[in-house]
Amino acid sequence: MLREIMLAGLAMTACAPAAAAPLDWLVGHWRTQSGPTRTCEQWSPLRNGIMRGHGTTRRDGALVARETTTIRLGGAGAVYEASPDDAPIVPFHQVRRGRRSILFENRDHDYPQRIRYWRSGPDLMAETALADGSKARRWRYRRISVRPE
Repeated sequence: MLREIMLAGLAMTACAPAAAAPLDWLVGHWRTQSGPTRTCEQWSPLRNGIMRGHGTTRRDGALVARETTTIRLGGAGAVYEASPDDAPIVPFHQVRRGRRSILFENRDHDYPQRIRYWRSGPDLMAETALADGSKARRWRYRRISVRPE
Protein backbone atom coordinates (compact mmCIF):
# COMPACT_ATOMS: atom_id res chain seq x y z
CA MET A 1 0.00 0.00 0.00
CA LEU A 2 2.77 2.45 0.95
CA ARG A 3 4.53 1.65 -2.31
CA GLU A 4 1.39 2.53 -4.34
CA ILE A 5 0.97 5.83 -2.49
CA MET A 6 4.63 6.73 -3.14
CA LEU A 7 4.34 5.83 -6.82
CA ALA A 8 1.15 7.88 -7.16
CA GLY A 9 2.88 10.85 -5.52
CA LEU A 10 5.84 10.54 -7.88
CA ALA A 11 3.52 10.35 -10.90
CA MET A 12 1.67 13.50 -9.82
CA THR A 13 4.97 15.32 -9.28
CA ALA A 14 6.22 14.27 -12.72
CA CYS A 15 3.02 15.54 -14.37
CA ALA A 16 2.85 18.82 -12.47
CA PRO A 17 4.15 21.89 -14.29
CA ALA A 18 7.58 23.06 -13.15
CA ALA A 19 7.54 26.07 -10.86
CA ALA A 20 8.51 29.26 -12.67
CA ALA A 21 11.90 30.76 -11.91
CA PRO A 22 11.53 33.64 -9.45
CA LEU A 23 12.62 36.30 -11.97
CA ASP A 24 11.55 34.69 -15.25
CA TRP A 25 9.42 37.78 -16.04
CA LEU A 26 12.67 39.75 -16.49
CA VAL A 27 14.25 37.40 -19.07
CA GLY A 28 14.53 38.66 -22.63
CA HIS A 29 15.72 41.47 -24.84
CA TRP A 30 14.03 44.81 -24.08
CA ARG A 31 14.19 48.21 -25.80
CA THR A 32 12.95 51.76 -25.29
CA GLN A 33 13.45 54.81 -27.46
CA SER A 34 13.08 58.52 -26.82
CA GLY A 35 13.91 60.64 -29.85
CA PRO A 36 17.43 59.78 -31.03
CA THR A 37 18.22 57.85 -27.80
CA ARG A 38 17.70 54.07 -27.69
CA THR A 39 18.28 52.01 -24.56
CA CYS A 40 18.33 48.21 -24.59
CA GLU A 41 18.56 45.67 -21.78
CA GLN A 42 19.05 41.93 -22.07
CA TRP A 43 18.54 39.45 -19.25
CA SER A 44 19.49 35.77 -19.43
CA PRO A 45 17.53 33.00 -17.72
CA LEU A 46 18.50 32.10 -14.16
CA ARG A 47 21.35 29.56 -14.08
CA ASN A 48 22.89 28.30 -10.86
CA GLY A 49 21.28 31.15 -8.95
CA ILE A 50 22.66 33.85 -11.30
CA MET A 51 21.03 36.03 -13.97
CA ARG A 52 23.30 37.96 -16.31
CA GLY A 53 22.29 41.28 -17.80
CA HIS A 54 23.70 43.79 -20.22
CA GLY A 55 22.50 47.25 -21.13
CA THR A 56 23.43 49.79 -23.79
CA THR A 57 22.35 53.30 -24.63
CA ARG A 58 22.90 54.74 -28.10
CA ARG A 59 22.28 58.27 -29.28
CA ASP A 60 22.04 58.78 -33.05
CA GLY A 61 23.46 55.26 -33.39
CA ALA A 62 26.61 55.98 -31.35
CA LEU A 63 27.22 54.05 -28.14
CA VAL A 64 27.10 56.48 -25.20
CA ALA A 65 26.77 54.09 -22.23
CA ARG A 66 26.92 50.40 -21.41
CA GLU A 67 26.43 48.42 -18.25
CA THR A 68 27.07 44.86 -17.16
CA THR A 69 24.70 43.58 -14.48
CA THR A 70 24.23 40.41 -12.47
CA ILE A 71 21.48 39.31 -10.11
CA ARG A 72 22.54 36.67 -7.61
CA LEU A 73 19.81 34.80 -5.74
CA GLY A 74 20.64 33.51 -2.28
CA GLY A 75 19.07 32.60 1.02
CA ALA A 76 18.95 36.24 2.17
CA GLY A 77 17.35 37.43 -1.10
CA ALA A 78 18.81 38.78 -4.31
CA VAL A 79 21.79 41.03 -4.90
CA TYR A 80 21.93 43.23 -8.01
CA GLU A 81 25.50 43.99 -9.08
CA ALA A 82 26.09 46.79 -11.57
CA SER A 83 29.19 47.88 -13.44
CA PRO A 84 28.47 50.86 -15.71
CA ASP A 85 31.11 51.51 -18.37
CA ASP A 86 33.57 49.04 -16.72
CA ALA A 87 33.49 50.88 -13.36
CA PRO A 88 33.94 48.82 -10.18
CA ILE A 89 30.94 46.63 -9.34
CA VAL A 90 28.38 48.19 -6.99
CA PRO A 91 26.02 45.84 -5.09
CA PHE A 92 22.36 46.64 -4.37
CA HIS A 93 20.49 44.35 -1.96
CA GLN A 94 16.91 43.20 -2.38
CA VAL A 95 14.49 45.15 -0.21
CA ARG A 96 11.23 43.76 -1.59
CA ARG A 97 10.18 41.23 -4.21
CA GLY A 98 6.74 40.50 -5.59
CA ARG A 99 5.48 38.08 -8.20
CA ARG A 100 6.53 40.43 -11.04
CA SER A 101 8.56 43.13 -9.31
CA ILE A 102 11.80 43.60 -7.40
CA LEU A 103 13.39 46.51 -5.53
CA PHE A 104 17.09 46.83 -4.66
CA GLU A 105 18.86 49.43 -2.50
CA ASN A 106 22.33 50.62 -1.60
CA ARG A 107 22.01 53.73 0.58
CA ASP A 108 25.80 54.20 0.61
CA HIS A 109 25.97 54.74 -3.16
CA ASP A 110 25.78 58.27 -4.60
CA TYR A 111 23.25 57.63 -7.40
CA PRO A 112 21.26 55.56 -7.85
CA GLN A 113 20.56 54.28 -4.36
CA ARG A 114 17.44 52.42 -5.43
CA ILE A 115 16.85 50.25 -8.52
CA ARG A 116 13.41 48.85 -9.22
CA TYR A 117 12.08 46.57 -11.98
CA TRP A 118 8.46 45.55 -12.50
CA ARG A 119 6.14 44.40 -15.25
CA SER A 120 3.27 46.57 -16.41
CA GLY A 121 1.28 44.32 -18.72
CA PRO A 122 3.66 43.19 -21.47
CA ASP A 123 6.15 46.00 -20.74
CA LEU A 124 9.17 45.97 -18.45
CA MET A 125 9.47 49.05 -16.24
CA ALA A 126 12.71 50.20 -14.63
CA GLU A 127 13.36 53.05 -12.24
CA THR A 128 16.45 54.46 -10.56
CA ALA A 129 16.21 56.95 -7.70
CA LEU A 130 17.65 58.06 -4.40
CA ALA A 131 16.58 55.95 -1.42
CA ASP A 132 13.72 58.36 -0.62
CA GLY A 133 12.39 58.09 -4.19
CA SER A 134 13.58 61.54 -5.28
CA LYS A 135 15.51 62.17 -8.52
CA ALA A 136 13.69 59.25 -10.11
CA ARG A 137 14.36 58.25 -13.71
CA ARG A 138 12.00 55.79 -15.35
CA TRP A 139 12.09 53.63 -18.47
CA ARG A 140 9.32 51.66 -20.19
CA TYR A 141 10.79 48.81 -22.24
CA ARG A 142 9.08 46.83 -24.98
CA ARG A 143 10.07 43.22 -25.50
CA ILE A 144 12.08 42.59 -28.67
CA SER A 145 12.59 38.87 -28.07
CA VAL A 146 12.12 36.39 -25.26
CA ARG A 147 15.68 35.09 -25.43
CA PRO A 148 18.62 37.48 -25.29
CA GLU A 149 20.63 37.71 -28.49
